[in-house]
Amino acid sequence: MFFPCDFKAFHSRTQTDQKSRERHQVLSPVNMATGVDQAVGMGLVLFSLSLFSYYSVWVIVLPFMDSDHILHKYFLPREYSVILPGIAAVVLLLLIGTFTAAVVWMNHKPKKAD
Repeated sequence: MFFPCDFKAFHSRTQTDQKSRERHQVLSPVNMATGVDQAVGMGLVLFSLSLFSYYSVWVIVLPFMDSDHILHKYFLPREYSVILPGIAAVVLLLLIGTFTAAVVWMNHKPKKAD
């Protein structure tokens, strides 16, 4: 099936868009992550990965192992597997609420009296 198309107009429009993108893509420190940023990011990723692995083994694997297994000495009692994430969730919600309240309070403009 044939669809009529103006290939010259499409090609020139594509070239113009590409030139425009090239003009706006300036490599500056604002657009690029420094070595320190990358190191901090990698540290956060590794910390999150290790925390996720620890918690997954604690909650998923340990209940199926004997209570006298040597692996149990590296983990807290099972009650904490619910308590600690609950406390972390409450703290996170409090921080988000505090941040939101601070932003709203800072951007609040008093109403003019008519």
